[in-house]
This record gives sequence, structure tokens and C-alpha cells, in this order.
Amino acid sequence: MKTRLQLIVTFTTVLIVGFGSILFWVLSEVRHHYLESMEETLIDMAAYVAADITEQSKEYTIDLEAIKKILSNAYDLPFIARIGNTKKQHVDVRIYITDAEGMVLFDSDNNWALGKDYSEWNDVYLTLQKEYGARLSVNDPYDPGSPYMYVAAPIILDKEIVGVVSLGKPLHTMNRFVKDAKVRYLAVGFGVSMILIALGALFVRLIMRPITQVTAYAAAVRDNKDVVPPLAAFSNKTRKDEIHTLAHTIMQMRDSLEGKQKNEHYLQALMHELKTPITAIATSAELLKGTPDLTKEELVDFVTGISLDAERLNDITKRINELALLESHSRHRIIEQIDLCELCKASLAIYKPILEENKLHLKTILPAKAPYKGEGFSLRLAISNVLKNAIDFTPESGTVTVKLVKEDKNWIVIFEDTGPGVPNELVGKVFDRFFSTHRPDTGERSTGIGLTYVRETVNQHGGKVTLCNKPEGGFQVKIILPKSQTLAI
Repeated sequence: MKTRLQLIVTFTTVLIVGFGSILFWVLSEVRHHYLESMEETLIDMAAYVAADITEQSKEYTIDLEAIKKILSNAYDLPFIARIGNTKKQHVDVRIYITDAEGMVLFDSDNNWALGKDYSEWNDVYLTLQKEYGARLSVNDPYDPGSPYMYVAAPIILDKEIVGVVSLGKPLHTMNRFVKDAKVRYLAVGFGVSMILIALGALFVRLIMRPITQVTAYAAAVRDNKDVVPPLAAFSNKTRKDEIHTLAHTIMQMRDSLEGKQKNEHYLQALMHELKTPITAIATSAELLKGTPDLTKEELVDFVTGISLDAERLNDITKRINELALLESHSRHRIIEQIDLCELCKASLAIYKPILEENKLHLKTILPAKAPYKGEGFSLRLAISNVLKNAIDFTPESGTVTVKLVKEDKNWIVIFEDTGPGVPNELVGKVFDRFFSTHRPDTGERSTGIGLTYVRETVNQHGGKVTLCNKPEGGFQVKIILPKSQTLAI
């Protein structure tokens, strides 16, 4: 089961058990409180009726005629009252009166209990004992659905209890109110539960969203895909929770693994490249050793070849040293405010001797300043790599153009040369690791690492690299860097 579903199920279960228990308790208490309310009303009514009978009676004799007349008028009184969902049209209170012995003298229910002994019923018995008397019982033994609540009050003449008046009210009317109340409570409880479940699901979604993004990011890293870290999990600087820590740990682990893998590939390529000049030098040495009668011109050719191979070895050694420096620097990357214009000028200064040696024309269009926040070391290497490619593929007396322009919110570094370009069918492979084409002047190939490194560096800055053959001839490379970007490095 997925974590999101587990959280939702757990939250829903806790909500149902907790909220359901509270709701069950409330529903179980509803009837009890309605009964208490009914009992309290009957107590008042019984006291009023007992007081009225006492007022009408004289000399230890209970006057029943007055109460009969009052009740007759009350029962015959037409009315319609709506109480909630219940319509009331008649008086449903039952009143009976007993003497001091508990014998029924009057019963409003058509004198159904007249003459019966009620002295053992709690309402009558306890009242005659000068205590609070009440009872809850079935009025008709053949109808279990006709329970009544009775509350009694004493009839007192000359400080003596001469009788008891008991008022009873059927519970079926109250049961309708209880049922309606329970339905309302259940409806409200269900509605509140659905709202809480929806809020819980939303809360779980908010919690799981960065976890899902981190998981997808980790899977992409595992599959060696080129992805940008999810902003919700990685770019929220205010978050200091475990998810934020996990996200940045995975990001740092990816950078470390990718850096090591990239450097390993680069080192393997350089080591492979070492074999060629070493083999050439060894071969030339064997030929010189085994051929003592070489002419001066042949000796010059051999020495020239050895010298060129030595220069190539020196170039490879420099690259290995640069790789070591890059490996060390990658552990301490510094994001700072830099000037892209100065980076371009620094790279041009490095390759100025080569431009002059190859009799190449240099055309530059650079602004006074190009402020940018990024990783200066890696961007300088990227710019140098593209510039070196442009120089290598430009024939003698050709032109290399470097432009830095601002478009919308982007800085764009444009490199153009007047070389042969790249065959259209190979343009899409230029960024592939170890892919390279022959230099037009020497026919040699490079390591095929440079443009791969350029793309990775620019991607880390949230930008992109585009390249194309120019219609008039030559090749163009654009490095597009957004001015505002959260770096994924």
C-alpha cells in the first residue's frame, strides 16, 4: 500500500473512531436529556394543578368538579401547533387523582382507572410518603409502544396530604423529536466528517507532494536522466524539515556521483589519448635507433614529429591537471556575482596567441558589463571550450566572432566561425560524450568531452545551448543563460 493511501486510511480510521465515538455518545444522551426536559415540565404542571385543586377543595374533601370542567374545556379546545416537523392538534396529557389511600378518584382517560388502587405505583406511593414521586411505565400492557412518564404532586389541606394528582405524558411524541434530532446530528456529523476527510486528504497531498517529487527525482537520477530538481522540494529556502534535508542530500549525492562519473570518463579519454603520442614517439625512437644513415631532412622530420607528439603529451598533461583542479573545485562550488563580459575577455586573452599564430581575425561585440549570479569557474571553462572549438575549426585567415547580448531576461553568448561547419546529419550528435569530428587543418579529433561539459554546465545554471550551421557558411553556438534562476548545482 502506498504511503499516501496509508496516511489517508489511518487519518480516516482515527477520525471515524474518534468522531464516531463522540457522535454515538451524543446520540445516546439525546433521549435522556429530552426525558429530563419533559420531566421538569411535568413537575411544574403537577404543582400548578395540585395548587389549583387545593384552592377549590374544602374540609378534607377534594373538589373534582372544577378540575373536570377545566380538563374538559382543554381537551375540547381546537388548535394546530407546528413544533419542528411535528404537528400537534390536541392535548395528550393524562391526569388522574387519588385519595390519601391511593385509590383513583378521577382519570382524564375516560375514567379508565377509576376505583383502582394505585398506592403501589411509585408516583403515588412516594408522594404519599412526602417524597418526590415519578414513574415511567407502559400505559397499556397490550401495547408496548405506549410508555408514559408520570410525575405526581400532593394535594394538601390543613397541612395534611389528602390526595395525589399525577400528570402523565406519552413518550411517542418525545420520540419523534428525539428521532428528528438524531437525524440532524447524524447529517451534521456526516457533513463535518466529509469536510475533515477532505481537509485531511488535502493535508496528506501537501505533505506527500515534495516526497513524490523527491522520489521521481531520485528515480530519474538512478536512470541517468537529465532532470532539473523539483522546485517545491529543493528551492523553498524557508523549509527546514526532514523533506528539505532529504531533497538536498539527494541533490548533493547526484552532483557528487555525476561529477565523479564525468571526470572518470574524461580521464579515461585522456588516458586513451596518451597512447597515440607515446606510441608515435616510441616508434620514431626505434626507427632512429635502427636507421643510422638517415639524411638530414629525414632527421628533421623525425625530430619535428617527436616535438609535435611531445606538445600533444604536454597538452594532455595540462588537461589532466585541469581535471584535478575541476574535481577539487566541484567540492567547493561558489555561487557569486560575476561579470560574463569579463569571463569572455579572459578566455579571449588565453587564446590570443593561437589566433595570431593561425592568422585568424577576431570580431567581438561585448557590453561594458554583464552582471550575472552563477558559478564563475565552470562558466569560464564552458566559454573557453566553445571558443577553442571555434578557433580549431576556422581555417587560416578566417574570422571568429564572439558576441554577448541581452534578450528579454537572458544573457546570450554567441560564438561564430567561418569554418566548414558540421554535417547536418551529425549536428544532433555533437553533445554526445566522446563524439568529435576531424579538424580541417590537421585532420585530428578531440576527446569529445568539451561540448558535453559545456551543456552540463549551462543546464546546471538553468540555461541551454543551441548550435546550427549558418546559411552563409560556418557554425554558430549560443549559450543562453537566464538572469534569474535557482542553480541546480
